[in-house]
Amino acid sequence: MSTDHLAELIGESPALAALRDRVRRMIARQATARRPRPILIVGETGTGKGLLAQAIHRSGPRAEAAFVTVNCAAIPESLFEAELFGFERGAFTDARQAKAGLLETAHRGTLFLDEVGLMAGALQGKLLDALETGAVRRLGSTRTQNVDVWLLAASNLDLVGAVRAGRFREDLYHRLAVLTVRLPPLRERDGDAVLLAERFLGEACAAAGAGAKRLSADARDALRRYPWPGNVRELRNVMDSVATLAEGAVVTASDLALPPDPPSVAEPRAARRPRPEPSPSPAAPHAPDGGDAATLARTLEETGWNLSRTAARLGISRHTLRYRIELHRLRRASADAQEPAPGPPLPAAPTNLPRPLTRFVGRNRELDQVRRLVRASRLLTLTGAGGAGKTRLALESAGQLLAEFPDGAWLVELGALADPALVPRAAAAALRVRDEAAGSPIDTLAEALRDKRLLLVLDNCEHLVGGCAEMAAMLLEACPGVRILATSRQPLDVPGEVIWRVPSLALPPPDRLPPLDELARSEAVELFLDRAGHVQPGFSVTADNALAVAQICYRLDGMPLPIEMAAGCLRVLAVEQINARLHDRFRLLTGRGRNDLPRQHTLRATMDWSYDLLSADERCLLARLGVFAGPFSLEAAEGVCAGDGIELAGFLGVLTRLVDQSLVSVSVARGEARYRLLETVRAYAREKLEASGEERPLRARHQQWYRASAALAHRMFEEGAPEAGQLSVLERLEAEHANILAALAWQDAEREDAEGRLRLGAALWRFWLFSGRRGEGRECLERVLAETPPGASAARADALTAAGMLARAQGDYLGAAAHHDAALAMRQALGDPREIALSLGNLAVVAHDRGEYERATRLLEEALPLLAEAGSPFHRAIALNNLGRTVRFRGDLGRATDLTEESLRLFRDIGHRYGIAAALHSLADLAQCEGDLGRSATLYEESLALRRAVGHQPGIAISLNGLGDLARRQGDLARASRLCDESLALRRALGDRRGVALSLGSLARIARDQGDLARAGALCAESLVLHRSLGNPVGVAAGLETMAAVAVDRGEPARAAWLLGAAAALREAIGAPLPPSARQERDGDAARARGGCGDAAFASAWDEGRGAPMERAIAVAQGRDAGIGPAGA
Repeated sequence: MSTDHLAELIGESPALAALRDRVRRMIARQATARRPRPILIVGETGTGKGLLAQAIHRSGPRAEAAFVTVNCAAIPESLFEAELFGFERGAFTDARQAKAGLLETAHRGTLFLDEVGLMAGALQGKLLDALETGAVRRLGSTRTQNVDVWLLAASNLDLVGAVRAGRFREDLYHRLAVLTVRLPPLRERDGDAVLLAERFLGEACAAAGAGAKRLSADARDALRRYPWPGNVRELRNVMDSVATLAEGAVVTASDLALPPDPPSVAEPRAARRPRPEPSPSPAAPHAPDGGDAATLARTLEETGWNLSRTAARLGISRHTLRYRIELHRLRRASADAQEPAPGPPLPAAPTNLPRPLTRFVGRNRELDQVRRLVRASRLLTLTGAGGAGKTRLALESAGQLLAEFPDGAWLVELGALADPALVPRAAAAALRVRDEAAGSPIDTLAEALRDKRLLLVLDNCEHLVGGCAEMAAMLLEACPGVRILATSRQPLDVPGEVIWRVPSLALPPPDRLPPLDELARSEAVELFLDRAGHVQPGFSVTADNALAVAQICYRLDGMPLPIEMAAGCLRVLAVEQINARLHDRFRLLTGRGRNDLPRQHTLRATMDWSYDLLSADERCLLARLGVFAGPFSLEAAEGVCAGDGIELAGFLGVLTRLVDQSLVSVSVARGEARYRLLETVRAYAREKLEASGEERPLRARHQQWYRASAALAHRMFEEGAPEAGQLSVLERLEAEHANILAALAWQDAEREDAEGRLRLGAALWRFWLFSGRRGEGRECLERVLAETPPGASAARADALTAAGMLARAQGDYLGAAAHHDAALAMRQALGDPREIALSLGNLAVVAHDRGEYERATRLLEEALPLLAEAGSPFHRAIALNNLGRTVRFRGDLGRATDLTEESLRLFRDIGHRYGIAAALHSLADLAQCEGDLGRSATLYEESLALRRAVGHQPGIAISLNGLGDLARRQGDLARASRLCDESLALRRALGDRRGVALSLGSLARIARDQGDLARAGALCAESLVLHRSLGNPVGVAAGLETMAAVAVDRGEPARAAWLLGAAAALREAIGAPLPPSARQERDGDAARARGGCGDAAFASAWDEGRGAPMERAIAVAQGRDAGIGPAGA
């Protein structure tokens, strides 16, 4: 039964209460309907239509099913049909594999069409046909598929007007607007703004790590009075800003920095009244914010037909703005009705801001934040590395703020200035202030600006910090109406200065190559495409060049200047060639406009400018930091880079100055600051490091530092350190992953320290295992083993053991056995009893995985006395647990219990919680085998809790699957399926092939119990293939038994008998009898098969299966071999 999630909508106003009641009635009347009626949500931009749609879904009759959103404005028309309906392989050039459409994905769930009014006309008919017929056909297919969706739609456009103008199909409108609900704008929700603000402020303070803040009485009053043209979205942005900027615990009205003259809304505040719900008939149009022609025309004229500014004022997207201009047939009075290119004219306020020559791309959030910060503070300094786009962001922000400063916005360009004393004169010249008085230039400037209200933009202050700081301090004190927006690679350090670091442009998702339309919308790629179009008109992102474009933007850290330079290379290179040559970026990225400063002509000149401003110790540290391949901690930087000219006592000060000068980035997570160099800065620093002659000793210290970190993690695990300590060290290794690989890569080139290479690799195997990087770790270890001398040593034996552990985790039992055999031989030559015992135990685990239980038992029984003699309780406890597991598989439950309980006692004695969790899980398995399901559940839960506490992902997956198997036996199939699905997903993510096979087998048995025999057979077949490839005969036998159960349920008793016979023979061959609980289930299936085909036919099929080789048994289970004759039909 669904829950009422409408109560989660924040607010107590009558308008919102009426909305909730109306929607609840709509949902209640459809609770038992076979197909719920569509609901159309209308309302202004930013009111929360998407959130309301989600609340309706979660409160409605399909709450447990999928909720699929289709953003009709975001998907290009050329891709919309493929996204909505799906496609078959080969349907078009880039259709390399079939893909289900969004309508299919939403089957039996909810489909939410957001911004439906912006859907292209050609697609409206196709959507209507699918909704009317309840069937879709993928592109390239001749087969239709039935779909059943609950349709929700939302629009901030006047759909009725669009119908009248012929831009939206009337029949589709009536199909969507069966039930209509209007979401009131925030200005109609009396009192709700304060409630929302309190919630948003609390969330923003928590996210920012700031102390709690509360709203003062005047702030509450200001929130109530303000008309909120941007609605809830605007309110949230304001609270995000306040959480960062407001001083103290009380937020005042001035802290809100609400504009005194907000953008106009569709109707005056005094005239507002609650509006009736719109009728589904075209006779009652809805007018969204700025949607009426008068407001739209007035705003366009006020901004000089600048589409970006107009959209920002109205709180809508440029796409929506263009649609409305066409809808109302508005045209500019001048001959050019389109947005000026390349840049818009500035309003008529006094200014010297230059007209931009290229389009400003993206950064809408940054623009909004900068505008708010300028309104809230007297001095705002935009900092960032060279090429981050500080100047362009400052100029765009100043242009958008121009109307708020009666005396204008003025740019003071300082890049070409060399003497700090000349800063006031440069400012005076820019402001057209005559220097005729006898006083100092600063005094003259301050007197001229004393009564002015203007914005002063100081650009490129980093080389003149002293002069800029002195002038800024004087002007802020003497001229209350002056605000300063500065750009600099380091702060000015003036009292009251707000420092805001300019981020890189937004990049596409790092873990996947997104669809072309999504890729093109990321800011960095959008900038590349825009600038590429200047040198190669018509250039676009395609399936062939998408990867290269994305990699260029990533490798350039989303920095605008190098991205623009890279796009300029398209004059002479293909985009793939540009990407391939970025390893030599300082020679590749050259060539800027003739009007740019010399330091912006090449990427190297940009970096040289920053480097020349550094002191000697800052230059030395920057070069040394080039040894790090990724983010690093303060301790790592000190351990690797301190000394030889940089004293440890002053190290943090030098590092801080590099941070201040935007050459080193800093971020804080989990109470620790971490540092990194942008890729371009790192490449420059490495050049300096190579030239310094310090590269080899620095790389050696770098390797030694990370070897010590890895050894500490290994030692803490074996000694049973508290889980918090283990997690801390493993998380540190995760954060330092790039540096670890860099240390190993350097060692590949320097072959002198073979022992160090082997020790580093051997110490990392648990990190690679727990982090799911098993393939990477094994490859690194095997490469190091191949490149180091083959003589016997403890370090080499440890590396062989580590490689064997990872090979086993991958399911490569032959490879694992080979590594462990080599390690055993080497340890026997070295004569270390403890290490010999460990190798015996490792070989026993691999033998167990392969179903060689007798050999596994013999090896463990040989290892245990050696471990007892060596006094190694941790490893002895592991061996006891493994031996208990092996004898349990051989059917000796009593001895298994004794061994496992002794293992648990030892783990408890040394406080090793990972080991305790493993032993508890083994005891839970034993309890389930004995039929004590209650005790088994308790032990599984306790084991899972411990594994979650230590962050052991493979163990968590094991516990989840054990609980899933138990839930199945208890009859709770829904919970069983959920637990095993979670285990399967985790095991797939970890690359645990054996675990994947086991989870698939569990899910197959669950599907069989649920009566879904087709799914059970498919899951079991996939599991069998994995078990066979892994060489796991026990898994194969279990799969055959599951397939036999499915065959019984399908009415194929003779086939079931054949499979059961094959499984029994396989278990006898490897000495792995079924435990009592599973035997009872198998015997029940056998009895049903015998009853279905008779004793004689059953015995014949059983005997035939027993005599079949394993490969044929798998083929019969998969349906590739009939297995039996007509008698089994």
